[in-house]
Amino acid sequence: MTTKTPNPNASTFTEQFATEYARNAVPNMLKAINSIKRYNRFVLLGALLTSYLHQAHYLWTQNAGYFAYLVPLIFDAAMVSMLTVVRTSGIARDAKRGALVVFAAAAMLSATINFASPGSLGLRLVFALVVVLVIGVELVAGRIRPDFSAIEAEAAALLAAANTIANRSAAPVPAP
Repeated sequence: MTTKTPNPNASTFTEQFATEYARNAVPNMLKAINSIKRYNRFVLLGALLTSYLHQAHYLWTQNAGYFAYLVPLIFDAAMVSMLTVVRTSGIARDAKRGALVVFAAAAMLSATINFASPGSLGLRLVFALVVVLVIGVELVAGRIRPDFSAIEAEAAALLAAANTIANRSAAPVPAP
């Protein structure tokens, strides 16, 4: 029976692998977060523009004059502003509660105007749900951040798997 001599560099290789993984995990995670935030911004702007144009057109047909273009813009800006307050860490709780109330009122009014416009029920629901999309995207965007405990757990699992592989390669191999 022949035995394979343990590789003295196995633990060093394992440690290097774990270190390299940890070094690459954080930049990859930050790239993903930046990408998600870019897509969220695109969805937010698209949804707001869709809602704004729909509301402005409807209010224009209701003879609101040029205010048809100003009112939806003010309410959309208020929604984004209030959501920014709600999702920003470090802002006082009472300010966040107040911002949530103002946001809810603006969102309800925006959704109501979108739903009140003429058209089929399905079309009116789609335009009302655009406002809900704005709410969801902004609330999720405020919670996107690194989860360092998940990174540590994944790195530990990888290190354990690498140690298992290293121990198997260092184990004696029976002769054929």
